[in-house]
Amino acid sequence: MTLQRRDILNYKEKKYALNLDIFKSYFEVKPNRKPKGAVTMTSLRRGYFSEFKIVDYQLIVFDLSIIYDFDKEKGELLTKSVIDYALPNQRVCSWFSGTLLLSSTSSKPNHEYEYLKMEIIKGRLEEIKVLSEQEYHDSGNHAYDYF
Repeated sequence: MTLQRRDILNYKEKKYALNLDIFKSYFEVKPNRKPKGAVTMTSLRRGYFSEFKIVDYQLIVFDLSIIYDFDKEKGELLTKSVIDYALPNQRVCSWFSGTLLLSSTSSKPNHEYEYLKMEIIKGRLEEIKVLSEQEYHDSGNHAYDYF
């Protein structure tokens, strides 16, 4: 199994990697809104990646993108935003309820990462807890939880 590209949550001016696909339940209900035209990659089996933020205790979609090609000259993946197609009139993730386990994407100067657990109910942040590294690791293998 290939390590999957993680979605990002911005919280208090820091970036955290998510442990699951927030859009999964949304696209199960609205399959016609799922992005199309993405390049198939083993590290992005769901075909899209997203970025979220917490604003006024609400989980907000900031962007939803696909990889549509590869620039051989620059050696870069080419991406485009498809958020307007997937979510034409909605940015609050009111369809999502669950537990988010987060790890910071960059460490503090002393190489320590930050770990959080967020309880979200219908798109609203209800509870947040700081986790130790051990508590985070004991809760699962998060990069593979996208399946």
